[in-house]
Amino acid sequence: MTSKDSTTTNTSTLIREAIQARTSNARWKRVSKLHELGSREVFAAASRLLSSRRPVERELGADILGQLGFNDSYPFKAASVPKLRRLIREDENPHVAAAALHALGWLGAWQVLVRTGKIADHSDARVRLALAQALSTPDDPCPQEVIELLVRLTKDRNGDVRDWACFALGTQCRADGTAIRDALAARLEDRHRDCRAEAILGLARRRDPRAVGPLLVALTSKSVYRWSVEAAAYVGDVKLLPPLRALIGWWNLDTALLETAIARCDPESRHAHVIERGRSLRRFRRMFIAAVADIEPAVSIGAVQLPEDPDDYFLHNTLEIAWKSAAGEESTCWHWPGLMERASGRVGAAARLAANDIFGGGAQRPSIAR
Repeated sequence: MTSKDSTTTNTSTLIREAIQARTSNARWKRVSKLHELGSREVFAAASRLLSSRRPVERELGADILGQLGFNDSYPFKAASVPKLRRLIREDENPHVAAAALHALGWLGAWQVLVRTGKIADHSDARVRLALAQALSTPDDPCPQEVIELLVRLTKDRNGDVRDWACFALGTQCRADGTAIRDALAARLEDRHRDCRAEAILGLARRRDPRAVGPLLVALTSKSVYRWSVEAAAYVGDVKLLPPLRALIGWWNLDTALLETAIARCDPESRHAHVIERGRSLRRFRRMFIAAVADIEPAVSIGAVQLPEDPDDYFLHNTLEIAWKSAAGEESTCWHWPGLMERASGRVGAAARLAANDIFGGGAQRPSIAR
């Protein structure tokens, strides 16, 4: 048997087994293997399934196309998107339409999803839920049309749809603005528990004071969830300090997070943190410039800063350094606590490590370069 024949047999076998699978796990195990194969043959077979008379086969075809060749940057994306869009437009089966929406979300076809916006009014909640889930990993920056569609979905009559829309808008989307905040605030008393939690966390990530009241309730309830403490760390409001301190000794879901939340909500601790980081940064900059001068005298150091990081509870944990050389202007970032750990807590050693990482061929090159 030739290699091509072997591949053909493997593809057809996996498709047959996926169709006949009795459980979702067994089905997706086969689908994932087809994704990994990522061949033109699998693409052709999945495309044929989209024309099947059986909904279960059309659904399978969409599931395959959605993540086909994910190890190779989705080589069939351009050819798959029109097929999936047509499936949404023409197929009346809700399972098939939902699968096609999920596939478009995996492929990052945001503009196509926006153009299917009327799906937000679909009579079947499974289809509307699939749309919200498909939009839950948006690009950064998130397209304005996607934001508007998510805002619309936060008002859906189905709680699960509202929950996913609030998750996408509040946590997954880094954008901010009045429309986003007001949409989340409107869900603070939602009857769907998870939707309420996502709305509170989404507002807290933007340090909106409207999250404080619901957080006080959440932190003093019989069951305190991790998201409540995380939200408190983002908000950093002194009113949350007493209930947070009351958790010490018995709340053990994430003691490090609890310590961070308490420090963020304690004005004295937060002020001390800012003062200490400022002092360390000034010393680091001075010693870093000296270290660079020894390695690359022609380099001119620009910004050396620790800006607030909205994804790290607004702590000053991301070190940014910019410089100018004959090659032009460049910049890079470190995780400040990680750099200090490498330097055993010594600012001078951290400065030398950073200089060597950039200009001395160090093994631990910064992870972010712009």
